[in-house]
Amino acid sequence: ALHTFWTAASDVESYRTHVRPLIAQWLGQLEQLADGAECLIVYCVTAEVRAKRHRAMSTITGSVDEKIRGDFRGKVDDVFLLRLASSEENRVIESFQAFTARANQMCIAKFHKDIEKEAESVVVKRARRTEPEEF
Repeated sequence: ALHTFWTAASDVESYRTHVRPLIAQWLGQLEQLADGAECLIVYCVTAEVRAKRHRAMSTITGSVDEKIRGDFRGKVDDVFLLRLASSEENRVIESFQAFTARANQMCIAKFHKDIEKEAESVVVKRARRTEPEEF
């Protein structure tokens, strides 16, 4: 399965106080499932986020997506920037196309892992069946 967390935190401070604890809680819930699911955080770049992000680039604090990547590196499979607002419509379209391609890729990778795991299980069961029983 592919689990996604969507956010459009407009600035680093709102990310730190509101979104980061929610992401940590979400990851904790996924760990309890123990199904080895793919995890993707989708950071939506809206017009408000875009304006604040442009201003934040000139400061030391950095952008929200950089903070998400830094805070959850190794805990999630990817952090994806989805552009919902841009001065060029093509960039929004390309962003959605890239997102669907990435989501498809992650689902296929998970499916492939599950098939490999099942194939290993079948091999083990087959080996047990052919072993002579000892009395």
